[in-house]
Amino acid sequence: MADLIDLFGDNPHALEIARQQSPFWEYKLSAALLRQNLKGPARKWRDLREGLYTQRLTSLRGIDVLPWFNTKIAEASGFIDPVVELYTVRLPKSWGEPGQPGDVNEIAHVCSLIGSAATELVRWEEDVVFTKVPKDFDGLRRGLSGGAGHQIDELMKVPDVLEYGVDQAVEASGGGEPTVIEHTINISLPDGWKENLQREFGRLNERLEAGEISFD
Repeated sequence: MADLIDLFGDNPHALEIARQQSPFWEYKLSAALLRQNLKGPARKWRDLREGLYTQRLTSLRGIDVLPWFNTKIAEASGFIDPVVELYTVRLPKSWGEPGQPGDVNEIAHVCSLIGSAATELVRWEEDVVFTKVPKDFDGLRRGLSGGAGHQIDELMKVPDVLEYGVDQAVEASGGGEPTVIEHTINISLPDGWKENLQREFGRLNERLEAGEISFD
């Protein structure tokens, strides 16, 4: 019992689920923990989009913009595989094999890692917003926005999906037909994000070749 209090002492709802372990408790616990762990990053992402807070700006010279830009692209792409692994492999594995109970500690660990990933996604978005580049390069900077935050929006759908699955499973176990719940979460870069950046980069390159702007 002490271990459960250590794990969930700050989340009475999750603690009660872990104690009772009623049918489908693994999914209920995951939903409760994901709501808790994603709440802060999701709120901060929403506040950032709405311009409700600010930070000190980091200023870049023109010559530093492209290396920074390429780094941000690589980082945004690099977020995807770990989040997909956590959601599609590690979380289902923590629920246990069919007919076997889940692992409370592993469920807590995976949900914590998903929350940590969401925090890093927000930090990435903050870096984009609060980096100042020369005016001619600002289209590239603005085009980056949303590359990481989109994944937070997708992750926030997961608790509702899990709870819906539990409701359907409870209904089916009461004598209804067995129900298979499937949900696809779009852990990827936003639609049109890459294409928009390619267009912006193309316009910038044309101006550079025409000598209208320079990296100096």
